[in-house]
Amino acid sequence: MTVHLRIDSRLSEAYFARLKRKAPIAIARALNRANASGKTVLTRIIAQDMGIRQKDVRDKILLIPARPAREALVASMRASIKPIPTIAFGARGPDPSRGRGRGVTWRNQGQRKREPRAFITTVRAGATGQHKGVFIRKDRFSKRHGGQHKGQLPITQLMGPSIWYVFTRRAPEALPRIEERLAREVEHQLAFAMSEA
Repeated sequence: MTVHLRIDSRLSEAYFARLKRKAPIAIARALNRANASGKTVLTRIIAQDMGIRQKDVRDKILLIPARPAREALVASMRASIKPIPTIAFGARGPDPSRGRGRGVTWRNQGQRKREPRAFITTVRAGATGQHKGVFIRKDRFSKRHGGQHKGQLPITQLMGPSIWYVFTRRAPEALPRIEERLAREVEHQLAFAMSEA
């Protein structure tokens, strides 16, 4: 889902006539500030709804800024469909357990879910980084070795849902607050532009 913020063209045309090139800059700035404020509101709402930290939501909401050079002054906000790692959902278990512990539990829609074969560990991520997550070993023997696996089975990270569904469901709750901020920002930015005209 994408949330769009637009300005009434009749309003913008009146200021465009008076401020000329400064008007699109002022309105684009107002749209972008209101959009950023909306992201803050929705980040808090989604984090509370899903029971995860705000930092795990923030990077999954993309702001597409309004630009004065474009014909239409529109700012947008888009939610990612990429799943969030299970570790973000309050995962608990031995760390590291090497898959020999009691498994891992995590929150899932208000209840705790358990995977007895899962374990928490930190793995390398990229050239120098590290990533902590919930993993499970694949339970099939490799066909490359005629059904007999040589060495440890590979691991795969467990993933939870994306924020997309919650964003779609809860975005309408934030729109009145975003529109209120937009009205204030438009007034402020245009007044500032007029003071410099």
